[in-house]
Amino acid sequence: VLSVLLGVFFLFEGISKIGWLLDPSPLTARLTGYLENANTWNRGYLQNVCIPWAPVFARLVLFGELATGAALVSGVWARYAAIVAFLMVMNIHFCLLYTSD
Repeated sequence: VLSVLLGVFFLFEGISKIGWLLDPSPLTARLTGYLENANTWNRGYLQNVCIPWAPVFARLVLFGELATGAALVSGVWARYAAIVAFLMVMNIHFCLLYTSD
């Protein structure tokens, strides 16, 4: 039951990012906002990797959330999807943790 609920969560998160396929500027704006409060280690990563490659990451995040959600709901490759979901959640957590004041 928990995997289905998490799958639905990731599906809705992915659906909310459908616009990123054509316009990755929301992700770029969010990353630029993180840059203002980032520490020196994160600042270099954001400036040299995340922001220049935001169009690629926007699509990867969208497809990753949709694929993870579909896998968790359907039960196909659910263990691998759970690992991917965990890594995505931890990535977001650390991003928010180290960019806050």
